[in-house]
Amino acid sequence: FYDKAIHELNQTLQVDPTYLPTHFSLGEIYALQRDTTKAINSYKNFLKFWKGDHKISQLVNGRIRMLSK
Repeated sequence: FYDKAIHELNQTLQVDPTYLPTHFSLGEIYALQRDTTKAINSYKNFLKFWKGDHKISQLVNGRIRMLSK
């Protein structure tokens, strides 16, 4: 199930590498799979393109810190 979702999300990134929901979703899936390296990278990619509410940035940075422990 996760492998198919990851494949589809990566296909989306080939079309639009800045599409934020995809980066966040990949982070969530990788975190669920306990692949912290890929989860952190996906969350960092999200933050690279995020220009919105600072609270969202704090939330995502919190996830990164939690996974970095």
